[in-house]
Amino acid sequence: MSPSTTVPSVRAHVRVAAAAALLGLAAHAAAGSPAAAPAARPAYALFGGKPLAFERSGGKVVGVYVPNWASPSLVDALQGDSVTHVIYAFLHACGPGQLPADAAKCQGRPDFSVGSGPVDDTFDAAFARLKARAPHVKVLASIGGWGGSDPLFHIADDPAARAAFAKSAADFLRAHPAFDGIDIDWEHPTNNGAANGVQLGSPADGRGYADLMAALRSALDALTAEVGRQFLLTSAINTQHAIVDKVDYRDAAKSLDLVFMMTYDFYGGWSPAAGHHSTLASSSPEADDSLRRSVRNGVRCVRVIHGKGLGSPDKLPVLKGKVRSWLVQKEEVLAFVQAREAEGGAGALMVLLRQPKP
Repeated sequence: MSPSTTVPSVRAHVRVAAAAALLGLAAHAAAGSPAAAPAARPAYALFGGKPLAFERSGGKVVGVYVPNWASPSLVDALQGDSVTHVIYAFLHACGPGQLPADAAKCQGRPDFSVGSGPVDDTFDAAFARLKARAPHVKVLASIGGWGGSDPLFHIADDPAARAAFAKSAADFLRAHPAFDGIDIDWEHPTNNGAANGVQLGSPADGRGYADLMAALRSALDALTAEVGRQFLLTSAINTQHAIVDKVDYRDAAKSLDLVFMMTYDFYGGWSPAAGHHSTLASSSPEADDSLRRSVRNGVRCVRVIHGKGLGSPDKLPVLKGKVRSWLVQKEEVLAFVQAREAEGGAGALMVLLRQPKP
């Protein structure tokens, strides 16, 4: 990951940079004068291509996705001191809605169970190596994703299916000890966008989502009682009102430890115009394209993590100066960080916000 930056340290860096600029101007004005002082320099390389030390304090969260279709060498190359959470993408459920590609992982498994195979064992070993050198890192197994969420539409509204799925998720954690919890990336309750050519979703999913989180929380708590370890339950969600208005996130939040806001869904190929993925305030009063609007839509949780999607091919997204200075000034921003593709983050920008008051 690239420099993880807390607000106080950013302000200090800005002051250093401003002082350097002023000294440089003074030196220019006094050109030819032997008394001109050299410009001040920060004690670190601003663009050295290496991560600065990450301060793990105050509950800050810096997460990065690790895809299971990539090489486990990504995990071995990851700067453990620069992250707090690794999200392993993706596991899928078996049974109704199952993807054809998951046939091997689901062979012999009952409906509504989590599919697993040798690749997951390989990554479990890689995560164990990561945690040996960075024991603070928490690893989450993300279930679903775009195109992999169809089984959740058959699970969430059925109590028996929910119970079977929750038990299977706990079984996965028991069999893969380097993992610390489950992440649900259901895209999206009430409407799957016909991701695999079959339209799924109903109004009942709004309540079913909260019930699914409660079932998973119960299963993870039972696993904690069994093995003596705490397990996390998180979820990645679309924060726009078209989804938030239909899903009981307020009740679901009681079961969740973290909520990851998929703000890369603000704009995309489906949008009539291009727009930003990392804005705190909306582009217009009626626009549903900012973190502040997401909170107003009703997203409430323990901590909210904002994620930015991939940049253009072969181009590393840049956190521009104006955006950076804006983030520094905002009281609701606790920290922000940008990842480099070579370090497993593909340029993701993540912003940690204060928990809004009820």
